[in-house]
Amino acid sequence: MTAKEIKDLSLTDLGLPTKTRNNLLLQVWRWTGGPIEKKPDLMTSSKKTISEWYNSWATRTTVLLVMLAWEDSCRRHTGIYPDNSMKRFIGKLVELGLTKIDWIHMPSTTIKDEEVAVLTKERLLRQSIVVLKTISGKAQNDLAYFFKKDVNLITIGQLLFSGNEPLSRWQKSYDNTIARLRGFGFSREDGPLMPATPDERLEDVRRKLLKRRYIGKKIAEVVLTFAKEEGWI
Repeated sequence: MTAKEIKDLSLTDLGLPTKTRNNLLLQVWRWTGGPIEKKPDLMTSSKKTISEWYNSWATRTTVLLVMLAWEDSCRRHTGIYPDNSMKRFIGKLVELGLTKIDWIHMPSTTIKDEEVAVLTKERLLRQSIVVLKTISGKAQNDLAYFFKKDVNLITIGQLLFSGNEPLSRWQKSYDNTIARLRGFGFSREDGPLMPATPDERLEDVRRKLLKRRYIGKKIAEVVLTFAKEEGWI
């Protein structure tokens, strides 16, 4: 089953316990305002009427809608964690084969290196930083504090534009992360986290030298060659 097919399933298709399913429906209710039909009065309506109403709504509520409702809750409430109903929902998605590449809220245990390896830069920007597998536990704690959210929800795009401040205390994690991102084709043009390569630094110095009034191309190249041999660049 593809990720799209899983997201198109209804809550009824998942076969979740009734209480879990109804709790998820109420989360969707809070986000969307619920179905068109008026919710029956819980005090005066029969159990049968209430049950039929939930059953009808569940058949028309897709997995994707529950996912979007949860994402909205995470955006609006800092530090929110899944309740038992959401954990069971995510557990069912794991059973069906959905991975963290498909939805950032999936567990890190679903990361598949072969899936990550073929992602485009555009898709990688939306992925959790944990898919890189380059950041130590303590460094992850610093990142969570810096971004004020669960480390699993910090995207590669957010990290790229943060600069090196959140990883400044963790040189090994920083170096490994930069190397992995370069392997995916990211450069300093993609965000301030990425440092200039030796060739880029050389080109920066070349441009600065040529801006000087009395330095021509030949002198600039001599200076650059000397600086490179001495390890200054």
